[in-house]
Amino acid sequence: MQILTAQELRAADEFTIEKEKITSSVLMERAAKKCFEWIQLHLPANKTFAVLCGNGNNGGDGWVIARLLKETGKDVAVFALAAEQLSADNALKRNEFLATGAEFETLNEESLIAISRKDILVDALFGTGLSRPLEREIAGFIEAINKFPNFKVAIDTPSGFFADAPMPDKATALEAAVTLCFHAPRLMYFFAESEKWVGEWLVIDIGLKVNELTANKTAGIGTYMYTLQSDLQGVLPHKPVFAHKGSKGHALLVGGMKGKMGAMVLAAKACLRSGTGLCSLYIPAGGNAILQTAVPEAMVFDSEAADYLSGSFNAEHFSAIGFGPGAGKHEETGKLLKYLIQTVNGNLLIDADGLNILAENQTWLSFLPSNTVLTPHPRELDRLCGKANSGFERLENARKLSLKTGAVIVLKGAFTAVCSPSGAVYFNSTGNNGMAKGGSGDVLSGIITALLAQGLSALNAARLGVFVHGLAGDFAAAEMGKIAMNAGDIINNLPAAWKMISGAQNEV
Repeated sequence: MQILTAQELRAADEFTIEKEKITSSVLMERAAKKCFEWIQLHLPANKTFAVLCGNGNNGGDGWVIARLLKETGKDVAVFALAAEQLSADNALKRNEFLATGAEFETLNEESLIAISRKDILVDALFGTGLSRPLEREIAGFIEAINKFPNFKVAIDTPSGFFADAPMPDKATALEAAVTLCFHAPRLMYFFAESEKWVGEWLVIDIGLKVNELTANKTAGIGTYMYTLQSDLQGVLPHKPVFAHKGSKGHALLVGGMKGKMGAMVLAAKACLRSGTGLCSLYIPAGGNAILQTAVPEAMVFDSEAADYLSGSFNAEHFSAIGFGPGAGKHEETGKLLKYLIQTVNGNLLIDADGLNILAENQTWLSFLPSNTVLTPHPRELDRLCGKANSGFERLENARKLSLKTGAVIVLKGAFTAVCSPSGAVYFNSTGNNGMAKGGSGDVLSGIITALLAQGLSALNAARLGVFVHGLAGDFAAAEMGKIAMNAGDIINNLPAAWKMISGAQNEV
């Protein structure tokens, strides 16, 4: 799914109006009705409402929602900005609201007091097209409303919020509990600093013909995408009837140190649950009994040292190598990573302390082999690229690192972002905050390494691996609850996740 900017959304509106031979007011009615239906379905039936309407098309959505609520017998109070200049559709929808015999109040300091603190507040003052901070008077209204205890629903985007770029310093926006965004999410919804304004966001499908628009090349594919299961159709490798363990890839996981062998247990179990034909582990000698006992399906061979990674091996024997889970940063471990970077032809994943070693040896980044995947969490990326002041800035750093090195960067988080060397970014749609537990990243490394071993490109392995990892986490949360679940529960739910994905692709 494409993440639409305000400009792209307008283009999609215009294209849909032209193709369906409808008016813009009909499309507005459709969009607002979808929001109304969500309100009817998800919010308490006995609640009263206060709808805030601006003078543009977002306000027009508000007039339609208010009218529909009135028509179903709801107690609705409407507060509108002083009508200096209304958009044509806003004026039309306001007149249709007034034609029902309903009235409204002008939004000002006095009318603010009249808003019941028990109302569900529907924000339709300013939409996605806002490109400058709110004027002082209106900002004052918004600041006052933010202090109200009301449950707040924003239509398309919270008033005052910059959907396509970071919020300016000291700018004000409405703090919504839920944001109902039309057709596709907006870029700034994906960053932690936006949560205070956006709350929980939900995509409302209003039938825009975005795919047809893109196919006609009237608008190109955007830089930012939101990965849904349908976007991954055909990514899984085909498995012939006569497939055998040798033809399904041989993954090698390299990691572990004294006290952190559990990371390799998790990575290995996840790898073995993700389709690779063979899985080998290169670990410190002291961890042999642990891994042989915990993961009997994996083959284990030891490094020279007992407590940390050291030595080397012939990397040509493996289809893909994942380095880093529980590895530590011993000097000999760093030498092993340097050896791999210099000798591996492709299909290399680097995670955890492997990334921290890279951060201390920046020149090695220029020699990363083709089809490399780096999987940093935010602090690891900051060590690689310098401290970022916001989630948006950190994502830009990840994009630049991908462009610079040719590696696919998996920036882990609530909406894990996969950054391609082409400059494109794919946010993930699965997963939950119950996965914010130690070991979840090791599970992800095992999954992606398995997919690389089976011949997927770095980009496809990363996108599919992140999606399945999150999907298994969602199954775990449904079964165990977010508080109790742990990284091992993600692994336990990988079979169900893969079954869902492969079933959608007619795989057995």
